[in-house]
Amino acid sequence: METTIYNIKKGHEFYSVFGNKINKYQYLCIYPSPNPEYETPENYHIILDKHSEKPVRIYHKNLTQMLEENLNTYEEAKQKVRKYLEAQLNRFEEYY
Repeated sequence: METTIYNIKKGHEFYSVFGNKINKYQYLCIYPSPNPEYETPENYHIILDKHSEKPVRIYHKNLTQMLEENLNTYEEAKQKVRKYLEAQLNRFEEYY
């Protein structure tokens, strides 16, 4: 089953790749609010950046994009970086 903002559990670890940078995160919770109307999956969430061990507030659309990458292991994240670097090398060879 694919993890989404609706079924993600506290403690779920996942990776995100941006360019050739791999980030590891751990899901903590929906962002608490004094108004219960805002404590929904379609609002802000808190994830833990495992590199800095600092919490990050993230909007649901950004979290959804990260979860859609479906990178649950470091090996999967490395493969995505490899594809990115190979594409860059191919573009370099094509233009130079």
